Amino acid sequence: MILGFIQCHQSSLPTHYSFRPPILEERRRTDHMLQILTERVKVFWTKGLPDELCRMIAGFLIREAAVVTAQELANQESVSNSILDLSQDVYVRYIIIDGIRYVRSLRNASRLAVERGEEPLLDAQIARNIRNIHIGEDHLGIRHVQILSSGNVSSKPELNLPGLWWRQLSEPGGISKLSTRTDGLKVRDLFVSKEQSTLPYARICWPSLAPTATIIDPTSLHRPRNAPSSLRMSLFECNASHTTGYSVATDGLNTATVHSHGQNLDLSFYKDVDSFFGHSMVWIYMPIDPGEYVTKVCRRSGVTHIGSKSLVLMFVTNRGRTTLFGCYMPPPSSKEDYQLDCIHSPPRAPSRIYFNEWDSMSAANHVRYLGFEHPEPAAPHPYPKSLVPVSLYPQTTYNELWFYSSCSMKGVIEITLCVDKTVCHRPIIGMLLGYNDKHRACVGQFRLDWALRPIGINQAEKLHIGIKDTKKGFPYVAYIDVRSPTERNSSIWLDVPWNRTLEWSFSHRQCRLLYKGD
Repeated sequence: MILGFIQCHQSSLPTHYSFRPPILEERRRTDHMLQILTERVKVFWTKGLPDELCRMIAGFLIREAAVVTAQELANQESVSNSILDLSQDVYVRYIIIDGIRYVRSLRNASRLAVERGEEPLLDAQIARNIRNIHIGEDHLGIRHVQILSSGNVSSKPELNLPGLWWRQLSEPGGISKLSTRTDGLKVRDLFVSKEQSTLPYARICWPSLAPTATIIDPTSLHRPRNAPSSLRMSLFECNASHTTGYSVATDGLNTATVHSHGQNLDLSFYKDVDSFFGHSMVWIYMPIDPGEYVTKVCRRSGVTHIGSKSLVLMFVTNRGRTTLFGCYMPPPSSKEDYQLDCIHSPPRAPSRIYFNEWDSMSAANHVRYLGFEHPEPAAPHPYPKSLVPVSLYPQTTYNELWFYSSCSMKGVIEITLCVDKTVCHRPIIGMLLGYNDKHRACVGQFRLDWALRPIGINQAEKLHIGIKDTKKGFPYVAYIDVRSPTERNSSIWLDVPWNRTLEWSFSHRQCRLLYKGD
């Protein structure tokens, strides 16, 4: 069935999105629709057409098919809100939408009164003293319900799927009644009946079922007094065995998302951020070498020189690598400037660190809460020497945020350039360097989906960096190669030997590259 393709702005309609789905899930739903229509075109066209032509024709029919299917679904018998008595048997009926199974209805019924298509969800003779109910849902409705009691404790299903979020209902004295809210086609919400609820309920969703994580406010370094509602707490794997690096999207003052890179090569998370923020975010990449792991997660919190509140993250590894995922700020002169604290020391073994999705808060579109499996007290962290520029730091307008990075040029055997192809002058915005000891370093911005093929280095030649100006007069990197350029008049050139330190500073509109002797 096709439903998710159509979005409406009325929250009572089945096609209303409760929140922003990931682009990967949107793509899956579109591909599902296209596959169904392609097969139907093949059947309809009796003379036979090549598969690629059938798929092309089906692509023009997606919208019309979505409208027709949505109308067919709307004509089905409507389901209404209800209250479930959990001292009686509960049966569930499902509906398939875009290839995904959703809970269509829940109701109390005896075994003799079960209707066709209904499945048992709760056996009241076995399940007693129900304390926890786990709900798996996405942007269109509820997909899974698991009722746990002292009589039917079972293992948790590992349903960690893109776009699926889990939340938990619990009451100290047990849950006896459950209220349902529908959109007429399927169940949209489950909650403990108001007359039974004894605690204020915070709707917090997780990407896995019932994780053992504690939410903290990294600004105050305490657990929030009132648990924030409607949060979706995403995660990144920290120190997993196949981790090759971490990417963080930031505007310089705050963090939008954190992603760990490993065996999963899906890069659609970049497009998720782009679709919401445009290209206002800076992507900072921290490579991880074999045997390297994160030992400290720090936060920099305070008020910047332009009067804006700031909360950014910083990672430190066992090999002394320190990466600040935010704009440059000089060492603080007092506690009134800002605070730099270690807020978590991840174990060497794999662990999960949680953070709220940027659009799950109405007040701000950035990371406001973190979740740790083993919370610990914060401790002040000294300002890293590696973050102090070797050269004089750029000073332009007071409100222009600058980012700073540097790397050694000794022992480099390979470079990978990152090019912004979304603008006409196609600037080189960053560079990943590989060394003869298998170490890697990164300067500037770096997105893996914008990376070019690696360039092998012949250290008999210098690294030639060409700087040009945009039409507005702002410098950008236009050329980097070991081959000497044939024409040097249109650019400013840096000819960098392989025994110096390269500094790469940049803002949203310009950059500055310098090198100094070690």
